[in-house]
Amino acid sequence: MAAKDPQIRRAAEELRTSGCEALEELRDLVGVLRRGSPEQQSVPDVSAPTEVPDLAELVGQSEAVGVPVEFVVDGDPAMVSAAVGRTAYRVVREALTNVHKRLLA
Repeated sequence: MAAKDPQIRRAAEELRTSGCEALEELRDLVGVLRRGSPEQQSVPDVSAPTEVPDLAELVGQSEAVGVPVEFVVDGDPAMVSAAVGRTAYRVVREALTNVHKRLLA
């Protein structure tokens, strides 16, 4: 987007990013569903494991604005599928965003 207004450019970029993320998640979901189909049963899962995105940054941002956060890791999150890592990050981000909104209301 080549708008002159920086807010419009920022909003358009956020929309583009969200759209790309949604398409990637949809592809992941379709892949999971296809692995469950009879013709795909013999095909091994070749999605490479990845580390869970760094949640410490989200926690730090909340603490920086005065929201106390307790960050506990249970189990071994060292290597998970990319879809699980993105989902974990988004769930934590959304939860902290909701807390921020409630505190400001």
